Amino acid sequence: MLIKKRIFRSLQTVLAHKTILFIGVLVLFMVFAPFNTVEADWWNPNTWGDSIVKGLTTIIITMLTFIPATIFFLISGLVTWILQTVLSIGIIPGATGTPEFVKVGWELSRDFINILFLLILVFIGLATTLRLETYQYKKTLPALIGVALLINFSGVFVGMIVDISNIITNFFLIAVGQFGGDTFSSIFTTGSN
Repeated sequence: MLIKKRIFRSLQTVLAHKTILFIGVLVLFMVFAPFNTVEADWWNPNTWGDSIVKGLTTIIITMLTFIPATIFFLISGLVTWILQTVLSIGIIPGATGTPEFVKVGWELSRDFINILFLLILVFIGLATTLRLETYQYKKTLPALIGVALLINFSGVFVGMIVDISNIITNFFLIAVGQFGGDTFSSIFTTGSN
């Protein structure tokens, strides 16, 4: 009986404060009442315009991006193919895989220039023997030796420069190859996702 009295008193105090009760019921109603409307229609004339505009916009944007993307991927594929073809040609004399005409051409030009160096050395020797002071062999001889070293080691220097440029070029080709190495359709579908 004591419990009944306590419940009755608490109800009286709550009913005495009607504003608190009203706010509590209102809060419960707002929490549990659905405010979303659901339509079972598969078509709604009010949204036809939005759907048509959205569809046309999607088609136009797809076409406007597809044409430049096609041109870009065709050009990048062509440039990648050209670079890979050019880089695969060996131009370093003495390296494996170098075409024969490069080896023969380098040896021919090197030997011809060495013959010219020998003739110039003979001329310097004769000028020194005949004591021709107008010809300054002390200035000419070091320059001639420097040029002779450059000519005879040109294969090494060219190989070093080509290797450095190939390393730099391959760095960029690897980055481009992620896009240029695939087929066009797989790249376009990857980009559109």
